[in-house]
Amino acid sequence: MESSQSRAAPQPAGTRSPAALAAVSGIWLTASQVVVLGLGLVLMSYLARRLGLVQYGLYALAMLWLTWSSALISGYGMAAVRWVIGRPDGTGYATALLQTLGGLGLALGALLWALAPCFAQALSAPELSGLLKIVALLLPLNAIAMGYGSLLHAQGRFGVAALRPPLAWAGQLLAAFALIESGHGARGALLAMAVPALLQWAIGRQVTRIPLCSRQRVRWSELWRQNRALAGLQITLQFSQTMDLLALKYFGASNSGVGLYVGAQNVANAAIMIFSGPLHHTLVRALSLHLLRRDHPAAQRSATKALRLTLIYGGVLLAQTPFSAGITSLLLGPAFTPAGPLLAILLAVVACRLLALCSHSLLIAHGQTLAIVPRLLLLMGLSVIGFAWLIPLGGSPATAGVALVLALSLATLTTRQALRALAMPFPWDTLARSAGAALLTALLSPLLTHFLPGHLLWVIPKLILATALYGAILLALREPSPGLSQLKPLFCGLLPFLPRAAKPAHPFPPPP
Repeated sequence: MESSQSRAAPQPAGTRSPAALAAVSGIWLTASQVVVLGLGLVLMSYLARRLGLVQYGLYALAMLWLTWSSALISGYGMAAVRWVIGRPDGTGYATALLQTLGGLGLALGALLWALAPCFAQALSAPELSGLLKIVALLLPLNAIAMGYGSLLHAQGRFGVAALRPPLAWAGQLLAAFALIESGHGARGALLAMAVPALLQWAIGRQVTRIPLCSRQRVRWSELWRQNRALAGLQITLQFSQTMDLLALKYFGASNSGVGLYVGAQNVANAAIMIFSGPLHHTLVRALSLHLLRRDHPAAQRSATKALRLTLIYGGVLLAQTPFSAGITSLLLGPAFTPAGPLLAILLAVVACRLLALCSHSLLIAHGQTLAIVPRLLLLMGLSVIGFAWLIPLGGSPATAGVALVLALSLATLTTRQALRALAMPFPWDTLARSAGAALLTALLSPLLTHFLPGHLLWVIPKLILATALYGAILLALREPSPGLSQLKPLFCGLLPFLPRAAKPAHPFPPPP
């Protein structure tokens, strides 16, 4: 009775409700991701044009090892969002987390440095050895930067968390431009990665006030006990979703062929930026808070909204497939025009990966992730067999085809596990509407845009027109529009711990 009266009490003048603050934070995070997407596209376009097919392919192979190593590291970082907010010893847990991530980064960097010549020889790319050694040096910096990013979200510092990625991408773009124009090529593109890592490290340390070197920490065994299942899910999913590029190189593609595939893959993966990073952490935090309060209906509503938005956005990507050749030529240059058919397939791959990413967030928030890891490993093994069999026969298109089957299988498996954990149904009606609208748009948009000029810059109006057509068809099919009122269950989980009058003494308040 007392708690209900306190909730009904009027707020002091000049303050906003938690729902209003949450909505502002959601808009701020979305704007941040849009800016990051724009900067990422500019960087990708610049690198593709300045490095060329061969150098761009080698750069992408080196970045693949950074992505995989980061997956192992971020498996621990993501757990901070779920565990730190609900623990009274949050500072000790956060310090232990940072030290563990730094140690993992050093260990993986040393291992990669030692094995770089072997990896380069196995992939028949001697130039790759030097690039991998640069990646080895980047791993500790990147690990600690990711740790501070997770702690910002765990503390509810959404404004700073939204500001970090645009600053980091802008710093990387400027550093890459300076180094590449100085003649350092792919090495310069990799060395530029140190700038965003240092920026994010400095900002995270200043805002969270969590030191890297401190004796106030929980035991490593406790950290491992809390994180082992979450880390396993993160690692296996990341490996499964990025193994196609390595398989293409290992089973026979040339460096230029890898470059074409990478170009199409990077354009398709740019769409994931909207649903990854801060928004991914935010969804995990919102659901975690609902579950800590044992408010399962609110968690189910938030999860349903997230799944619906993911399906609608996936339909947008599928609707753009008729313009894939123009997209690659516009963003990457005329040399990448042959990658257009690959992009059409990879857009479907990314649509499936987005669903898997959303389900991944639901599983991390719930915490029951260990049972799914053996099945993910089985899927990885089957996909390796598919790559080994089909790549020598069909090259890059076969690689994209196997990646599509794997992505669909991963999305199905993770979504079923998430729905079972949260005891909720799947929004089949939204899936049917978004798939039907995407198919109709893909069939009709080339006819509607036929009158537009064929110049590359006219690809942008064509994409806008196709997106508008997709939205109109969705509305005609009576898909509920994702307005702010419908997103309120998700937004309300963003900032419930923000103080209204004074800041709490402890940066990690326990759950109510």
